[in-house]
Amino acid sequence: MVTNGYRRNNERLEFLGDAVLDLVIADYLFKKYPTRDEGFLTEMRSKIVSRASLNKVSQHMGLHKLIQLDKASHNHGGFKSVDGDALEALVGAIFLDKGFLFAKKIILERIVGLHMDVDNIEQKDWNYKSKLIDWCQRERKKADFRVDPTKQRAAGKRLYKVEVRVDGELWATALEHSIKSAEQLAAENAYKKMVDPWLEAHAYKHAGLPDNMEAEKQRIEHLRLQKIQKREAAKVVAVAAEAETTPAPFSAELAFPEDIEETAQADLAPQEFELVSESEATDPALEAAPQVAPQAETHSETEAEA
Repeated sequence: MVTNGYRRNNERLEFLGDAVLDLVIADYLFKKYPTRDEGFLTEMRSKIVSRASLNKVSQHMGLHKLIQLDKASHNHGGFKSVDGDALEALVGAIFLDKGFLFAKKIILERIVGLHMDVDNIEQKDWNYKSKLIDWCQRERKKADFRVDPTKQRAAGKRLYKVEVRVDGELWATALEHSIKSAEQLAAENAYKKMVDPWLEAHAYKHAGLPDNMEAEKQRIEHLRLQKIQKREAAKVVAVAAEAETTPAPFSAELAFPEDIEETAQADLAPQEFELVSESEATDPALEAAPQVAPQAETHSETEAEA
């Protein structure tokens, strides 16, 4: 920003804050990963203090609401490092006012501790330039990064424009304050715009999946419901089969057929009796029987007379 003919900016504080951040993060990673080699530590530090990472942290902290830009900065939409620059300037100012130990505490507790997930950053592959080059080599394509020689400036800083061309076709561009940052940003834009959709489409193709994933989801859901219905039907059949093989409980109807039941009921019915006289009660069979007893008495009388 220009005030009374004098350009006011935070470039000196940014320079100091960048150095303090590098030192604090290097010490933090050295203690957090005691068994990892120098290459891993260097890559992790680059991820944490990268321009994209610092931009996100600055926006989460609300620093973008406090930044004042001149017209030149507003006219360059590709200049996206101003938020991260503000965070570096804040760290430099804290270091000047409170010293290194206080600045270290703020960085670890208020910046890394609250706004960064180091474990997630460790798993993230942020080097889009390498990813794009690897993909081009697998697909037998040629990736070319070209720096636009035209000089551009914003907020008193030199800007570099980088183009990414694959087989001569322009895929993406980026504008940053360093060639390395511009290459990474351009590679990221190209990868997300061109490679990610290609990988997704070919993943479906190799897996035998249709392009219309919504229809595929409906088909899978329909198959799932069919399986549930078949499983429930099998349970019903199993229960019915078990009921047929299980002996039925005792009942009068099963134990006594119809004819047996009638006989049993007749036997259990109350009997009716009639009173008859002695003469009527004489059995005809007894009357027809020979009179043996009187003959015996006659014989006995004859013997007595003799």
